[in-house]
Amino acid sequence: MLLLKKKQMPEYTIYNFLGLKLKIKNNKEYSLYKALHQQWRLNGFSDDLTQELYRMSNSLYNWKNLNPHIWIIYLSCLINNNSPKALDILKKYNYFYDKQFLHNCLPVAHFAHMNNITNKKIKIASHIYSELGKNRNNNELKKILEGKTIAIVGNGPSEMGKRKGTEIDNHDIVIRFNNYELKGFEQDYGSKTDIWCCNLNNDIKNRQENFKMVLLPEEISHKFISKLEIFSEAMKKGSVIYNYGFKELEGLTEIFYEQPTFGLRLIYGLSKLFSNFKNIDFYGFNFCKDNYDTYTTHYFKSRNEDFEKLHNLLAETEYLTALISDMKNK
Repeated sequence: MLLLKKKQMPEYTIYNFLGLKLKIKNNKEYSLYKALHQQWRLNGFSDDLTQELYRMSNSLYNWKNLNPHIWIIYLSCLINNNSPKALDILKKYNYFYDKQFLHNCLPVAHFAHMNNITNKKIKIASHIYSELGKNRNNNELKKILEGKTIAIVGNGPSEMGKRKGTEIDNHDIVIRFNNYELKGFEQDYGSKTDIWCCNLNNDIKNRQENFKMVLLPEEISHKFISKLEIFSEAMKKGSVIYNYGFKELEGLTEIFYEQPTFGLRLIYGLSKLFSNFKNIDFYGFNFCKDNYDTYTTHYFKSRNEDFEKLHNLLAETEYLTALISDMKNK
């Protein structure tokens, strides 16, 4: 294996795996799956990753003992590269794991369903994958936003006490994120939501509102999704489901080595979609304050500082301040 080099620091160990630096706390166990998953999530389908997984797949011991999600990552690489090996690896996976977890990666679920390796969850995931592809091809996000005034409302505390709720709600389109809360915060943060950006992770609570769109501002081809029911229920209510594709996020990981926040992904993608931000206003972000947070504080709930250090908020704030200023002045 190409595996890794280590550099010890007082609180962290830096692992260099396939050219990707992983900063892992010294009290947390290093795992091969964590390294592979982070490489996949941040950089997609590199040749190094695909070749490493190919070598690993030649061992029967690995098939029996490694985290099965590793083989789903490998499948996604093969599918992305249109490799004829994909079907053989899918059948091998099904032999060892009997369809478990296939629904968590949408392109893998779609490939499995198309090859008659399916169940109820895989069928739902395949349908969601097809719907997202159709909506991206039809530019549904641009259709909803074009010519509209837009308020993008982050979950940061910058608007507390400013009584901008009515100003926010007066925009044609209001976009909010993840587990946002409105009850008790209407005066400062408003009460209207048209587009809900959510990452579909385990901690996301499904909502009862009817949205114009439920948006995942990231590429689904290299992401595991937990809360598929959010998309399926949104479609039943008539909401458009949408996710960013490669073009919207192209170049982002070259700018930010750490995992970008959802807000950054959304705004970066919109900068690729529109020529300027003259109709867009921002609320509840770090750059809306004079004193920047170094970790993610929410207006409705304090966050654990250690947990939130996977993001580089200072670097993001400086980047977004410059990007938005440039887009506003175009």
